[in-house]
Amino acid sequence: MTEWLVRLKGHEFDLGELSDHFASAKCNVKKDDDGYYYLRSSDFDQMTEPDAVRGRALRLIELMNGAAKLHAGEGYRPVEFDGLSRIDEHGRRHHHVFLSAVVEGRSRMTATPSVGGTANAPRPPSGAEHLVDLADQHQEVADALRFYERGDWVNLYKAWEVVCDAAGNTHQVVRNGWAAEPDRSRFTGTTQSREELGDEARHASEKFKAPKNPMSLEEARAFVRSVIRAWVQTL
Repeated sequence: MTEWLVRLKGHEFDLGELSDHFASAKCNVKKDDDGYYYLRSSDFDQMTEPDAVRGRALRLIELMNGAAKLHAGEGYRPVEFDGLSRIDEHGRRHHHVFLSAVVEGRSRMTATPSVGGTANAPRPPSGAEHLVDLADQHQEVADALRFYERGDWVNLYKAWEVVCDAAGNTHQVVRNGWAAEPDRSRFTGTTQSREELGDEARHASEKFKAPKNPMSLEEARAFVRSVIRAWVQTL
């Protein structure tokens, strides 16, 4: 049986964060003996084409980044796809380079046990793993995570709008207890105010005045984070 390995690139802190959260068969991140972190997934098992594996890996990495940031907070920085290898049934590693075409190189190595093997005891899914599963099943969750992970004013507002649409409207978010009205008012008022945010504001019109106690970007991120977390707990 062959195994696909997706090499990840990022800061050691963030890669370690993913490794702490993702250890299931679907999303397994761990540091190998070569010093690199790799993503393994049972989703790759039936795939034979490198492009298909890469496409699925990019989707999983995007979801994992959003889920990890929601759980770890603003200190987390997203990791990236850094390469793809396939270990064949003889233990040979085939490296795939994505340029204008797929190029394959070879080197010999000992095969690493698969995620589903006895070398890796199963464990209950973490909150981040559960969030990735939700995002994979519900595009609106994936959208909210993506916008939140970007973290600027406009994208935070987009994440807020996704939750509002899921609830039915802005007022229902408050009625559901996912947000307090004073915080909702401060967030939307600040986000829409060019007077307060300049070109970072959601609107260019100067008719949107800043609230008396505008939010900082850090406060806005914390607010949207709490709203998303409250929402996904109901799914």
